[in-house]
Amino acid sequence: MPFFVKGLSNSWMVQSLGNSKAQVEMCMEISLMPVFNLLMGPMMRIQMGGLLKQVREEIKYFAENGIPHPRKLAAQQKPQLKAAS
Repeated sequence: MPFFVKGLSNSWMVQSLGNSKAQVEMCMEISLMPVFNLLMGPMMRIQMGGLLKQVREEIKYFAENGIPHPRKLAAQQKPQLKAAS
């Protein structure tokens, strides 16, 4: 995480609605250093909103098809950068 992110948490709850239906609730909390909250907060809210929309689409696709979303599969095929030791 960037140095200005003080904390990040994400919790999920899946509740069965019967008839092969479920409801997924996600709660994401991000805490930024005060000055960076003013500068980066609005941009991060927009970025996280887009990310959560993609996650919602991928969960729905997986639940309906039993396989990962094509976007998820493509992301898994990309070479991953290794963290510096």
